[in-house]
Amino acid sequence: MHDGSRPASSGTGGASLHKEPALAANGDLAGLTFTALSLGCLASPLYARGAGWCEWMGPLLYGLLSTFWLFRHRLNRSYQSHDLRQSRPKWLWLVPHFCLGVAIPLVHFNVLISAVLSVALGVNALLAGGPRALSYGLGWQLAGIPAGILAYGVEWFPDPSLADVFGCLPLLIAHPFSVSWRTRQVLGGLRDQSRLLEDRSRRDSLSGLYNRGHLEECVKRAFVRCREQDGQAVLVLMDLDNFKRINDQYGHAGGDWVIRGFAALLRQALRQDDIGGRYGGDEFCVLLEGASVNNAITAVERLKAALAECPLLPHEPITASIGIAGWSAGFDDWQQWVHCADKALYRVKSAGRDGWSVAREAEAGLPPKLEGVPHGSQPAGI
Repeated sequence: MHDGSRPASSGTGGASLHKEPALAANGDLAGLTFTALSLGCLASPLYARGAGWCEWMGPLLYGLLSTFWLFRHRLNRSYQSHDLRQSRPKWLWLVPHFCLGVAIPLVHFNVLISAVLSVALGVNALLAGGPRALSYGLGWQLAGIPAGILAYGVEWFPDPSLADVFGCLPLLIAHPFSVSWRTRQVLGGLRDQSRLLEDRSRRDSLSGLYNRGHLEECVKRAFVRCREQDGQAVLVLMDLDNFKRINDQYGHAGGDWVIRGFAALLRQALRQDDIGGRYGGDEFCVLLEGASVNNAITAVERLKAALAECPLLPHEPITASIGIAGWSAGFDDWQQWVHCADKALYRVKSAGRDGWSVAREAEAGLPPKLEGVPHGSQPAGI
């Protein structure tokens, strides 16, 4: 049965919750990979000119610092923080930009290396925080250049060598794929969240079944399909008997218990493809597409038997009045169909409740109109 408590709904939410740590772990892996490939870009000119250990200390310190922070905050996520967005200091992403500014004088203002690392870090900042993060990153990068000049002096060799090209190739190849993969993961998480929110917007929070708005959309679509394809479908309206007395005697908590219990029995009584929901208050609605009135009667009898076998309240039998209306070519619109089932339901209530009734063709007329209000319209402001 299609209803509001199907496992798919909760499964979507659970999947999205499990994806957050996965996204964080993949982000850490991407950070370590980027750090390693960045060091590869910087190592090429240093190795070619036989740089001393003091020049190697800058890139190595940057690599160690980045790795330290990645692992430290991964442990923080595991043991302390459940909010992934708050587990890493906001200033941490600025460190690579400053270090890149320091490294530009170190590589003697090599155009290729400076451009590749600047663009890669800029793309990371833009994806993480938008134009504002990019502007902050560029500012810190520019601030790092004077620090690099103070540390390494000024030497001008902007032309890249073939070794510099090969040193930058791994980052040039890997970084676009890394960004694409991370973007795909984030978009997948957003799609899951969107599906979850859309699913929840169709549900009644108390019963776990579909709400009235979604039920009416389903009835409209079924009405159109039956009319265009000469199909068959049955609409069933159910109303819990003496529900006000239950609320008065057991309180609203007892009434809520009955609503949830009845919804559970309703799910068990219907087929997988039947669409059931809470129509409002103590009233429920079921749409059985591709079913005959006899099929609907069979489902109704199963539900009544379940109510008798599984009392929802101690010493308080719960019964329901049920109206059944098969689709008819004589209906002008879906509202006549609902009205027909409603008339059958109230015929049961008038006869003493606790039963079911099949709608008669003569009941297919329009429901009574409010004085001065056309059928199908609604008061202004609603």
